[in-house]
Amino acid sequence: MRDVIKSTLERNTNLTARGRSLEQQGREWATAWCARKGNKNREPTEADFDFEACAIRDELDSIRAEMGRNTTALVEAIAESIPQAGSNPTVWEYYHPTLWQSTCQGSKYAQAAAQMDADRAILMGIPAVVVQINQWSPDMSDYYTTFRKGDMATPCWACVVDVEDPVVDLELLKHSPAPSLVEQVRLCWARGVNPRVYNPFLPHGFEEKHGISYTGKFLSVSHA
Repeated sequence: MRDVIKSTLERNTNLTARGRSLEQQGREWATAWCARKGNKNREPTEADFDFEACAIRDELDSIRAEMGRNTTALVEAIAESIPQAGSNPTVWEYYHPTLWQSTCQGSKYAQAAAQMDADRAILMGIPAVVVQINQWSPDMSDYYTTFRKGDMATPCWACVVDVEDPVVDLELLKHSPAPSLVEQVRLCWARGVNPRVYNPFLPHGFEEKHGISYTGKFLSVSHA
């Protein structure tokens, strides 16, 4: 099943690239077609337009149909597989503080977002750590990234997981179960961040209903 997942992801990646190329080709062709319309010596007809447009559209439709079939096979394969721990440290996702700059604590919320990924990986038995990436070093060269805000390089936070096959296992982690909503909310408060920043539709009174304090502790032994 892991081979099926890997080959399907590779096929869909290639199909996506081909689709984007076709879309760009279509845009360029449409621009050129419009420019030719004013040429009295060779003004294209509606039939010309339909013929060329249909060729691009038909291929795009074919690509979308194949990707749909591949995705169906991928969902079935993922349902029968679990991520495997291994010796390949891989960045799962980067989180940049500017995503939460309105909170005035962007770095803190970026770190907590990366920690949520780590929670999910650890739940699946995958070793995970959260790191701040702010400078190059030989052992972290694959993880190095900076985002520039003005002239200042701002570090980001990332969840690094130890997996067997990065291509397959990261896809499986994306579809793996997360900790329960109650546990996610409790962990957010324990880390000093407001869960409603990540989940604005969290109902008012959720913490009280489930016995969660605003310091991330359970107020009673009974919780769901």
